[in-house]
Amino acid sequence: MERAIMSALKTRIGAREKIGYGLGDMASNFVWTSAMSYLAFFYTDIFGISAAAVGVLMLLARLWDAVNDPIMGMIAERTRSRHGVFRPYLLWMAIPFGVAAVLTFTTPNFGIAGKLVWAYATYISLGMAYTAINMPYSAMTATMTQDPDERVSLSTYRMTFAFLGGLIVNILTLPLIKALGGANQKLGYQLTMGIFGAIATVMYFVCFATTRERVMPADGEAMPIKDSFKAIEGNTPWFLMIGMAFLGQAVNTMKSGVTIYFFTYNLGKQELIPLFMMAIMLPMLVAMPIGNMASRKLDKKGVIMLGSAIAIVFNALFFILNPQDTGIIILLTVLGGLGTGMTIPASFALGADTVEYGEWKSGVRAAGFLTAGGFFGGKLGTSIGGALLGFILAGTGYIAGGKQGASTLFAFRFMISGLPAIAGVANIVILTFWKLDRATFHRLMVDLEERKNAKTAEAV
Repeated sequence: MERAIMSALKTRIGAREKIGYGLGDMASNFVWTSAMSYLAFFYTDIFGISAAAVGVLMLLARLWDAVNDPIMGMIAERTRSRHGVFRPYLLWMAIPFGVAAVLTFTTPNFGIAGKLVWAYATYISLGMAYTAINMPYSAMTATMTQDPDERVSLSTYRMTFAFLGGLIVNILTLPLIKALGGANQKLGYQLTMGIFGAIATVMYFVCFATTRERVMPADGEAMPIKDSFKAIEGNTPWFLMIGMAFLGQAVNTMKSGVTIYFFTYNLGKQELIPLFMMAIMLPMLVAMPIGNMASRKLDKKGVIMLGSAIAIVFNALFFILNPQDTGIIILLTVLGGLGTGMTIPASFALGADTVEYGEWKSGVRAAGFLTAGGFFGGKLGTSIGGALLGFILAGTGYIAGGKQGASTLFAFRFMISGLPAIAGVANIVILTFWKLDRATFHRLMVDLEERKNAKTAEAV
């Protein structure tokens, strides 16, 4: 009986659909990677906003996003259309997302007060557009299949394309700015984001056209809003997921944002940024399929802990050795990226598993609301990370375009290497409390199916 139930729950998804799904996160990263890697530098060195003002902006904008993520989750999971529950948002929000990206990197000729108003309006709009399209997109993992192995596979495709998008952005952004804007960097940033925004819009349309939602609400009716909250009662894995999302995004935001500062001021070699980003992302792309295969043997938790341990070692060496030689920097970055890459598919698949766990504990299936929890943790991390970057710049006496003091240079090095090592240790500690392994998940899925069968028999 148990084997028959688990066999029935298995859904094999073809490569074409997985590629289409992956293009959705590639679209996101054409815009969001640009914001995380270059927006702080754009604000301080191009647009002319102080580092402290950037810190406050990053904090308030992302805190608002953290608040509206659960709201968007509840709205999305109550959507009923001929295109599905979450999938329609790929169609509806693709163009607004692309337009918001361009406006965020546009520099109108305003005074300081006007610049701040513009920055707040456009950056908050970009964050809301990102939430409105990427949160439903992420929730689709739980509605495309209930097969845990296929979820890891979907996450592998998703993150492979996401990192390809991020890699392309980090290789092309600075050359495109120079080629399109020449001496006018403001124009260069705007036109570059125009290209990236257009590409993202098209990719979301392709993602919409090639994917399918299969796990739909049984009765076809939207649940009351208060019932969504029942899905988090006793859902310990969900809270752990939020913690990991917060930690990961806070550190990733700081590392991404400080990269251009580190290479500009610590090394005086801004032209090496594309090579450095390739050294981060290419090993991750190689390691993600390895992590996918390893998760079938070690389970998700084991793979994440192993990959985190590898990344900790090489990030710590980067910080302790303080290398100035490009070759050593690239070597340590490549080896650390291999460890990080192993963790990514399993990390993203964990979130989908909390949907079934919440349903098992409470009887309520709230895929959108629970997925929004991961977004809440991530956005909160992004807000704190972005704010800390700005505040650290201000607190250490950062001078835009000038000679930096020793404390500022140390802060750049710590954020790019030491902090990720510390975060890796914290991630492993959090995972020691994760009990939703493969065997436990299979048992609860069998129990859920038996409950549904019993309810159907009673109705008859």
